Amino acid sequence: MTTFLLVGVVIVFTVLSQLILKFGQHTFYYPTEFSTMEVLKMAGLNLTNWYVLGCVALTLIGGLTWLLVIQHMPLSSAYPLMSLNYVTIYLISWWLFNEPISIPSAIGMVFIVIGTGLLGFK
Repeated sequence: MTTFLLVGVVIVFTVLSQLILKFGQHTFYYPTEFSTMEVLKMAGLNLTNWYVLGCVALTLIGGLTWLLVIQHMPLSSAYPLMSLNYVTIYLISWWLFNEPISIPSAIGMVFIVIGTGLLGFK
């Protein structure tokens, strides 16, 4: 049971990291051309951006928690559970960002949940 809780923690941290990037997308520097100087400028500005740093920190915590998960659970059971990231992001994007949900994609999300149940809970 603790392992499933840890999988939930990994999902929460990976979802939060992606949400931070979405919220911060307007603050990112995009190069106007692909020259060496522009790419270095992009790297310097974006790697000091608080949204990027927050995303990296949350992803690191999620990754370290994932190490605990795969230490105590077979990878063939743990990894399918990570597909719940897609469903969680999908629903939060609809709720927070008013992104549309179509019938085919909602059906696809149901299949992901059913498939995750079949694969992850042996």
